[in-house]
Amino acid sequence: MTAQVRDWKDEFDVESPNQLRGTLADETLDADEEDRRREIAREWEHLQRRIQIVGFTIREWDFLAPTTEPTEASS
Repeated sequence: MTAQVRDWKDEFDVESPNQLRGTLADETLDADEEDRRREIAREWEHLQRRIQIVGFTIREWDFLAPTTEPTEASS
């Protein structure tokens, strides 16, 4: 997910989905490229939310995971 966001940043030389939307004002873009950039901006925002959720989940898992291996009950 982060690699995809990094690729978009590099491809469009922007740092955020809103900056990408700002490039739509470029008069040299055709309708297909405008649509592509709008879709990428939407997907970028979606990936940002997913990255946050995954990060939160990993932090919670680390917090809740046992710190030692469970010991076997002796017979």
